[in-house]
Amino acid sequence: MANLKIGTIGLGRLGYHHTKNVTRTFGAELVAVADAFPDALKRGETDFGVKGYADYRDLINDPEVEAIVIATPTQTHYEVLMAAIPSGKPIFCEKPITFELDEAEKIVKEVERYNAFVMIGYMRRYDPAYMAGKKDDRKRRMR
Repeated sequence: MANLKIGTIGLGRLGYHHTKNVTRTFGAELVAVADAFPDALKRGETDFGVKGYADYRDLINDPEVEAIVIATPTQTHYEVLMAAIPSGKPIFCEKPITFELDEAEKIVKEVERYNAFVMIGYMRRYDPAYMAGKKDDRKRRMR
C-alpha cells in the first residue's frame, strides 16, 4: 500500500510540530510545505527535505499532494480552507475553524457542496470535564 502524500501549509510553532508528526506517521509521506515567511519556508525545506511553496495555493494545486494539513494563523483559515476544499483532497485544519460564525457557515456549505473531507483539530485533553470523565473511566476499568 502506498503512503498518503501530505503537504503542510503553515510552518509556525504548531505547523512545524504537525509537519514533524507527518514524517513519523506510518502510511504518511511528507512531500511539500508552504509558508509565506521566507525563513520559515527555508527551514521547512531544509529540515524535511521536501519542496516548498511561498504561496499555499501552489501546494494545493500540486498533483503530488494528496492531503493537506492547514496550520496557519487562525485569521487565515477561512481563506485557505475555501481555496483547499474544491481540490477534493482530505484536509486537517488546526482549530479554530475561523473567528467568524458566518465564515464557518460558508465553510460548511463548501464542504457539503464538494462532499469534502475536512477535520478540525480540537483537542480536549486538558478540558476539566474531559479529564474528570477520563478519571472516572479509569476507575471503572480497575474494578
